[in-house]
Amino acid sequence: LLELTARGMRREDAYRVVQGHAMEAWRTDGDFRGRVSEDPEVRKVLSPSEIAEVFRLERYLGHVDAVFRRVFPDTEEKPMRRVTVKGK
Repeated sequence: LLELTARGMRREDAYRVVQGHAMEAWRTDGDFRGRVSEDPEVRKVLSPSEIAEVFRLERYLGHVDAVFRRVFPDTEEKPMRRVTVKGK
């Protein structure tokens, strides 16, 4: 959605396109990425390689370690505590 609007597609149109494909893929257990990749409206503003880049997970997971450190600041400094079960 963001990449489509950044390339000049009206926000309402981008939302309609993305939501339509998301809902149909969910309803039919279909391929969201495939649907978006083949959409003529999307292809007007994004090349196949640009569409592939939008779906590259590393693009969104690049800062996951920093997020975890911020959310769970105490876990990094404390060693894991070994748990034992009585009777074993």
